[in-house]
Amino acid sequence: MQSYLDASPVTHISADAPPFFVLHGRNDSLVPVQQARGFVDQLRQVSKQPVVYAELPFTQHAFDLLGSARAAHTAIAVEQFLAEVYATQHAGSEPGPAVAIP
Repeated sequence: MQSYLDASPVTHISADAPPFFVLHGRNDSLVPVQQARGFVDQLRQVSKQPVVYAELPFTQHAFDLLGSARAAHTAIAVEQFLAEVYATQHAGSEPGPAVAIP
């Protein structure tokens, strides 16, 4: 049982957690969506960093393994989130390399 607790992200929530963008499929049959919602709620209560949550309707676990419009749009959203985090954390410093999205 301890190994499950050690592996659970909920047990590692802290005020110094990094920025999070949590994507979860509403129809995920492997990890119930309530677990993601609970994790995000708890993380938002203590984290000093941005916590973004996107719940995707009609979406299963590992939806992004096969190419699809949904996977492409979520990849763009993640890239935008990371760019914003980078810009916020490196404000006033030299810009990083540009990232091309196919």
